[in-house]
Amino acid sequence: MKTQPKRKSYTMVAAGLASAAFLSGCSSEKKQWTNAPGTRGFINLDAVKEAFLNYPVVDDFENRLNEVYEGDNLVLVSAEKRGNGFVVMGKEDLNGNKEVDGNNVDDLLFTIVVDRRRATLKGAGINDYYTESFAYDPRPPEERYISSHPHYHHHNSFYYWYRTPMWGGYYTPYPRYTIINTHRTTYRGSPTFGSQIKSNDKFATNQSKTKGKAFRSSANSTSQARKTYVKRSTGDFSRTVKAKKGGSSWGKRAAMKSKTGYSGSKAFARSSGRSGSSFRSSGRGGFRGSSGFSV
Repeated sequence: MKTQPKRKSYTMVAAGLASAAFLSGCSSEKKQWTNAPGTRGFINLDAVKEAFLNYPVVDDFENRLNEVYEGDNLVLVSAEKRGNGFVVMGKEDLNGNKEVDGNNVDDLLFTIVVDRRRATLKGAGINDYYTESFAYDPRPPEERYISSHPHYHHHNSFYYWYRTPMWGGYYTPYPRYTIINTHRTTYRGSPTFGSQIKSNDKFATNQSKTKGKAFRSSANSTSQARKTYVKRSTGDFSRTVKAKKGGSSWGKRAAMKSKTGYSGSKAFARSSGRSGSSFRSSGRGGFRGSSGFSV
């Protein structure tokens, strides 16, 4: 009779420890996701510039953007005529409605302003430290591109936008959403995505060295739309985020850390303690590990 309460006590202790371990694991994964580059809205803008120059067909450009970007949602493109050129905007579809919404709902990552034969790429949000102007010629570098891409002169090409005075604008069409998502899922399941993650980390390290204080303080530029998104997602983490870990960027980074020991750049880890980032509620604040990934 005297041993019965002891058994009950052991059972309760074991259950408590198991529960604590579960909660600790969940909390750790929340921190990993919250501090991941994609969650923060960070994007490799050198790769965006390269994609803009090398993929004059907008469909190809959209696909490449979503290979580079590590966020959980797709990057959608909108554009409008402006002066002697046009402006392109890339936004993460934070609410997942497959439409390009205003900045209070979806998060602007970058803009590209084309004026005559110059283009200026400007980062937004956490990427707002980045501005680069460069020569831009919308014509294909060689004629064989046109023969292999018969839709080049279609409205889904930067060349068409450049040469059409009455062009009415563009946004990622609804049917394209599924196509882009399927392409991204396949890409993230390939070894190439691991190489892209390493390239993104190298970009972050280089920007930290060249941009200095502007880069280190960029963590303060988080938009209200992204703050709301992160708060909403962590509130129901298992359903909204954790269930998708296997095909996500932060899941891939965790796997790389586990299997290869790859820890990525320390660029944001050095700046996070001084940034006053609005993401301090994650427990560690700012970027950690591989360009902001906590492991």
